[in-house]
Amino acid sequence: MMDEAPRGNDVLARAEGDYGRVRRRAWWRDAVARLVGRQNQLLSYEAVKQSLKLGGPIYRGVKTVPVAQIIGSVDRYRDFDNVFLPKQDNTAGRWKSIARAFYSAVDLPPVRLYKVGDAYFVVDGHHRVSVAREQGIDFIDAEVQEVISRVPVSADLKSEDLIILHEYRRFLGRTKLDSIRPDQHIRFTVAGGYQQIIEHIAMHRYYMQLGQQREVSEAEAVADWYDQVYLPTVEIIRRYKVLDEFPSRTESDLYLWIVEHLYFLREIEQGTSLEDAAADYAEQYSEKSIKKLMRGFKHAFADNDKMPLEIVKAAQAHEQFMAETRLAELRPAQNILCTSDLDYTRLRDHIKKHRYYMGLDLKRDVSKDEAVTDWYDTVYQPIVAAIRGRNLLAEFPGKTETELYLSIVAYLDQLRQTEGSTSAVEAAIDYAGQFKQHPIKKILGGLLSMVVGVPPAAGVPPAAGSESSADVPHNPQAER
Repeated sequence: MMDEAPRGNDVLARAEGDYGRVRRRAWWRDAVARLVGRQNQLLSYEAVKQSLKLGGPIYRGVKTVPVAQIIGSVDRYRDFDNVFLPKQDNTAGRWKSIARAFYSAVDLPPVRLYKVGDAYFVVDGHHRVSVAREQGIDFIDAEVQEVISRVPVSADLKSEDLIILHEYRRFLGRTKLDSIRPDQHIRFTVAGGYQQIIEHIAMHRYYMQLGQQREVSEAEAVADWYDQVYLPTVEIIRRYKVLDEFPSRTESDLYLWIVEHLYFLREIEQGTSLEDAAADYAEQYSEKSIKKLMRGFKHAFADNDKMPLEIVKAAQAHEQFMAETRLAELRPAQNILCTSDLDYTRLRDHIKKHRYYMGLDLKRDVSKDEAVTDWYDTVYQPIVAAIRGRNLLAEFPGKTETELYLSIVAYLDQLRQTEGSTSAVEAAIDYAGQFKQHPIKKILGGLLSMVVGVPPAAGVPPAAGSESSADVPHNPQAER
């Protein structure tokens, strides 16, 4: 586990320090979750079992299991948060003893897990998993019992996904599509999609019977709908790379939306093809942030021959930022968007500083991808969640969420200089309270930020583009 195990008081001090750190992080994550109304506890195995109608476990022996795929608990899901940070002090001694064993290079018995799809749930060994995650251990020995699920379960399963998986299980029970077409891959990101598919199949069966003048079995209708309707639509989605415009969606989502869009277009022009409908839907409703922005500017400057240079530069900077950080791949649901190319430079600086402090905190090298995702999850997203939860964009109509994030981080530095310890979410709330009803202060803040060497005065919101040291969160742990 370690090249040279420390001894005595050093081991005790490290274990104590680690526990204090994880409890502070657990408290902060819980406070943020409560503020924004987000779930922050481990998945309950019983909830998954009930939703998916799971049977009994099958013993698979001792395996090496990725720690990142352990996402829930059989009976202690309330005692740890969703990254296995302890939420109570009742078993502090147990956590510290495991940490001491880690530093002393003591071999511990395997944990006991239930496996459902690609996800694992702890039966015994919660503290060992918690310490392993804190120490950056990627794999852990586990005694595994597997529970077979009819629907696929991924390692990023969340409690809100259970509704959709429950619908999927019922859909397969009704249509037997997984038996009729074993390679099928119908997946939705929103509830209600599977019921719409059942209605599509019923309508398809009705028209098959009319056309063939005979009774058509449900199994025959399911197979024909899948082969003659669903797959051709998915092939068009793939051929024209429509899914690229909807990074957080699935082919099944787009199938429903494009078919509905086709009916709408045919009311206007009868001969509209499925290809035309797919292309038009992607053009009109792309969920890529930059496409949304460019659509808005296209309408705004419809009478001009050329797009303003600032807009073009912002679009290019967005593309470069996404390519460098791979954020669109690491977090497909991201919605980073700035109207100034300089703001993307500031975001890069935030990530670089976050990576540096992560390395200090974890006492190891941190990869670029790991820093990007951790910054997005633990710094950017909590502030954006506060922005959304309190509808702050309505108070700052000239800003995007990302620009408001930058302004709030800059304001956070001012608060910490005058008031000491202040959380990022507290800064977001205070920023809105201070400035949303004072438009003249926004104007003054923008003017002052243009004067070299003159920072915004007290009571004037700092501009997102100012060169304050607050442009980078100095210590990511303080943001949590």
